Amino acid sequence: MFIGEKEIDKEVVLKNNLTEVYYKPVEKDGETKTFSNEIFKTDSLSLLKTEEPTDANFVRETMCTPVMTEVLSILLNHNVKYVDVDYILTNIINSLNAHKKTAVEKLIGQHEFDVTTGTIDRILKDGFNPPSE
Repeated sequence: MFIGEKEIDKEVVLKNNLTEVYYKPVEKDGETKTFSNEIFKTDSLSLLKTEEPTDANFVRETMCTPVMTEVLSILLNHNVKYVDVDYILTNIINSLNAHKKTAVEKLIGQHEFDVTTGTIDRILKDGFNPPSE
């Protein structure tokens, strides 16, 4: 089974509502990706895991669609005024960017495209313990 272009080696359920997926090594060591267990509660995981490799756009769209659906549902459930949607989304983005900046400053060396909201949350809550060599 694959997620995107990478072949799955094993999955390990962690605390904090996360699951690590270990990919089979191609040339060097295998890579690990951490997924929220929320993705496992939706149909998204069954769509993400494929018999053949898929492109990154497919993975992104499959993982983001349930999140966008939940955000839209929250806006609807709160009967938010349409004129306030930009204000809400802008503040959410500003908050995420500020937290990301703080987390990346503590996490020097990790490429910004590899930083997830879970990574930011763990760093801000637990601090950063660099791996020992």
